[in-house]
Amino acid sequence: MAELKNILDDAIRKQSRELAVLFRSWENDGVENVLAQFIHAVEKPQIEWLGRLRGPASSEEIIAAEKRLGFTLPESIRSFFLSANGVEALSHDFPCPILSIGEIRPGAESAPDINGKLLRAQDRHPEISVGDPLEVYLPNDGYAMAMGEPHLKIPLSELDSLVSLSPMSRRSHATFVGSPCSGLGVGTIVEIEGAKATVYANIKQWLGVVSYIFMERKYGQS
Repeated sequence: MAELKNILDDAIRKQSRELAVLFRSWENDGVENVLAQFIHAVEKPQIEWLGRLRGPASSEEIIAAEKRLGFTLPESIRSFFLSANGVEALSHDFPCPILSIGEIRPGAESAPDINGKLLRAQDRHPEISVGDPLEVYLPNDGYAMAMGEPHLKIPLSELDSLVSLSPMSRRSHATFVGSPCSGLGVGTIVEIEGAKATVYANIKQWLGVVSYIFMERKYGQS
C-alpha cells in the first residue's frame, strides 16, 4: 500500500507543480484539513458545477454501515464520513457527488451493476474485448491511457471487492476497495469512467485531485 501511494504521488508530482505543493502539505494533514480545501473548491464553483457537503455522520450511523457491509471501514473512509456525510449534487453535471453513509451498499450487491455498466462501455470500444479485466491507470497518465498500458487490471470476478462511493448513474463512478484485490489495499479509491479507471491511494488523495480540478476551473490555473 505504501509503495502504491509513493508511485501515485510521484506520478502526480510530475504532472503539476501546484499538485506537488498540495501533496507535500497533505502528507501529515488529516481528512478534515483536506475537506476544508475541498469545501472551498466545491461550494463556490463556476455556476455549472454546484455541490454541497452534508453534515457529519454519527458514530451510530457508521457502526450500522459497518454491520451492513460486514467489515470495519478503512480509517480514511471512516474519517471522511465523520466529517461530512457525503456530497450532494445541486446541479446535474456536478462531477463528484458522494453517497451518504446510509446509502453505501456491500460490494457484492453493487457488483452486478458495475459489471453491467462496464460491459456496456467495453462494447462501445472496439480496442477492448467485452469481458476483459477493468484497466486501471495512475492519475493524469494520459500517455499510458492512450497507449493502452494500464498500471494494473482488475478481473471482473473481483469487482465485488469495490464499494460504491458515488451514484451508479454518474459518468464517473467512484468506489473504494473494501477487501484486497489485484494488489490494491483496503481504502484505495478506484474511479471508473467508461471502460477504464483511475486509482488513488486513499480518499484524501482523490478529494485533493478533485479540489485541484475545481480550483483550476474557477481561476484558470494551469
